[in-house]
Amino acid sequence: MPYSMPEIAVDPSRLEQPVLAALKAYWDEQRGERMMPARGDLDPVDLKSYLGWIAMLDAMPGFEDFRYRLVGTRIADYFPIDGTGQTIRQAFAPFDNDVVTAVLALHQQVARDRRPLHLSGAPGRPGGAQFAYEALILPLSDNGATTDKLMIGFTFDHAAVTIANKRRAFA
Repeated sequence: MPYSMPEIAVDPSRLEQPVLAALKAYWDEQRGERMMPARGDLDPVDLKSYLGWIAMLDAMPGFEDFRYRLVGTRIADYFPIDGTGQTIRQAFAPFDNDVVTAVLALHQQVARDRRPLHLSGAPGRPGGAQFAYEALILPLSDNGATTDKLMIGFTFDHAAVTIANKRRAFA
């Protein structure tokens, strides 16, 4: 069964999900008049309430792949493996190749275009999305011109996922 792409909005001006709305507002504030902020502009103390929902990725040369530098604890609860230290290709290898290609293409689009993407995935979609999710992929640049990192906010119904994970553990 082919992978079904999530709903996508480029550079959303309004987000309903509170965590993603806060991350986008912070990103906008930190970038000021620039295309995107630098990683050094982001203070983990400012993001403390949201760290569990955040992943940070390093862009590889030519945006051929991205390496997960940090995966928030809540995000780690959603996925079957912790991708910290892995590339997107490595972390998503257990899924269908269409999933790997689609996930990588979305990250490449953000890095190349230097504009945020909001993703909304429905439950039951092929590729492992058992629960609805929303994500916001935000580009970062140390030189102000070329994306070198991505910050992702990834949200879902944490209580439902936690219960399902516990049930699987006892099955």
